[in-house]
Amino acid sequence: MKRVISCTPLVCILMGLLACAGRQAAWDAKGEWPEREEVLLDEASLLASEGDDFWQRRDDKEQVRDALVRWEQAVEIDPQDYETYVKISQAYAFLASNHLKDEPESIEAREAALRAAEMAMMAVSSEFGERMMLGAELGETVEILGRQAVPAMYWYAVNLDAWLAEQSMFVRMHHGDTAERLIQRVVAVREDYLHAAPHRFLGLRYADKGDLDNAKRHFQRAVQLAPDLLENSLLLAEHVAVPLGDLRLFEAQMERILTADVDATSDLVLENERAQARARELLAEARDSF
Repeated sequence: MKRVISCTPLVCILMGLLACAGRQAAWDAKGEWPEREEVLLDEASLLASEGDDFWQRRDDKEQVRDALVRWEQAVEIDPQDYETYVKISQAYAFLASNHLKDEPESIEAREAALRAAEMAMMAVSSEFGERMMLGAELGETVEILGRQAVPAMYWYAVNLDAWLAEQSMFVRMHHGDTAERLIQRVVAVREDYLHAAPHRFLGLRYADKGDLDNAKRHFQRAVQLAPDLLENSLLLAEHVAVPLGDLRLFEAQMERILTADVDATSDLVLENERAQARARELLAEARDSF
């Protein structure tokens, strides 16, 4: 006679919700890894290059979409193109944060970004991919990934964090501290990635928790590693100096930002212009904070 295990309706519902990740990861889709279309690799390279050209004009939403179309066509031809998967993940993140902010479509963009980052991690390490397809836990398996996988790990964590912010409590519980564990791995192998991006991530995470000492430590490390990115100083001012009422720290960061030549670093012009604009707003907002 079969033994039937029963539970109360509430417990059954909770168990079902906790078992749900909220989306299907790339490694949950069983099957063979797609093969490269060798005869079309030159076409894939051309498509990737065209995507790069569109990405240079990413302040225009349609240019970002045009870049994504080319890059996605490129990885269809060459599913081992790790670098293009990373570009796709970053572009969807940019689209969600800058062009689709507060729009329902931003959730779809985050999910597309997550899938691209998952594909990138599997493309860069066949061992990682095999373990994940067998049901391994991401936060533990990520320890086998090294410096080459840093961009994929970083964009996965950023997009997971943003995606989870829009999900139910049960989905957030399912994923636990996965995003933070990936970022800690990035810090361990390449802390200066993307102008100290992992330190910005952790600084914001600690600031949200009210742990301003650790937030300050990470933001100051970011400024030390990448002084040319004005956002690092902006975050230190906004998320540490203002809540602490530290006028000296605040003024030092404002002076750094507002006296900087935004054209001095050609690949950061857009980002630094935005940081200066936000700094001017912050100056007006923070008058009563000190």
